[in-house]
Amino acid sequence: MTIKDYDKVIALNPTDAVAYMSRAIDKTQSGDYKAAIKDYDKAIELDPNYADAYDSRGICKMSLEDNAAAIKDFSKAIDLQPDNVMAYYSRAICKAALEDNEAAIKDFNEAIELGLNTAEAYYNRGTLKCQLGDDKAAIKDFNQAIKLDPNCFDAYGNRGLCKISLGDKEAAIEDFNAAIALDPNCATAYYNRGSVKMENDTVEDNKAAIKDFDKVIELNPNQVEAYHIRGICKVGSGDYKAAIEDFNKTIALNSDNYFAYVSRGLIKSKLDDDKAAIKDYDKAIALDPNRAEAYLSRGISKMDLYEDEAAIKDFTKAIELDPNCADAYYNRGIVERDLGNDKAANDDFAKADELGLREPSA
Repeated sequence: MTIKDYDKVIALNPTDAVAYMSRAIDKTQSGDYKAAIKDYDKAIELDPNYADAYDSRGICKMSLEDNAAAIKDFSKAIDLQPDNVMAYYSRAICKAALEDNEAAIKDFNEAIELGLNTAEAYYNRGTLKCQLGDDKAAIKDFNQAIKLDPNCFDAYGNRGLCKISLGDKEAAIEDFNAAIALDPNCATAYYNRGSVKMENDTVEDNKAAIKDFDKVIELNPNQVEAYHIRGICKVGSGDYKAAIEDFNKTIALNSDNYFAYVSRGLIKSKLDDDKAAIKDYDKAIALDPNRAEAYLSRGISKMDLYEDEAAIKDFTKAIELDPNCADAYYNRGIVERDLGNDKAANDDFAKADELGLREPSA
């Protein structure tokens, strides 16, 4: 029957809850969620115990991103039908959207215990467990998702992230490889694989990481962090000019990227352009005045320019923000020694030594 047919049925019998329900389903399938909700409302008005109407209305509200209201409908459907598998599943999706992850996991548990055996259910539960830091349990869910659907590339990708957290980088790379094999245009998988390769800190892996970030940028030219991290890789390979170009691009895409200014400043300092480096550190500090590294780096540039008092202020601020910043103590000690303040210098060197940074012999 069509919507027009249901119109006729309702005209003949305005108290037919099933007719309203059926018309609502047709409207739902056509994407007219607001009109469908009105029909579900009427069906529920005529039959307050119409479990399927609550469930279906919840799906419409979920589709309209009214997750809190959808949860109420799914809860009512569950009250009326405690074995309603999909109501638990849908409610879990809504709770996850509202970042109520633990409650969402409980609903996924219920749905799975009631017999829902789909890759999506295990994948979604695993994703929430991953977000809560329960990586081993998450991996088990991703394993099951992959068993049920070997083409679930997202499960490979997220399992790879969990393996990174557990320190199993090689296995993580294998998962990202699998995700890429299933979807060669998955920018996230290239990004994650590149990040792992970069951390391996070898010349070969650094080059491979750059290729992965090249691919990310090819697929998504506005992926800010891909430019930034590729720039860091290029620093590792000694290609400072290309690194600066990547940091420039990062800043062009996001002028509030604190880390890009710090990274660019460090390279300018390496290239002995300390005045330009200081401008980058100034910008970084303006964006986030509560991070030690920009003060430390600016202090080093000022020290190189023989701006000793200003350098000491920056090192002191870095220590204030991070009392365990050994480099700040050490560099402040150098400036204090150059100024003839031997006691202050020795105190700083002692603190740096305590934190694991030894003063080289003079």
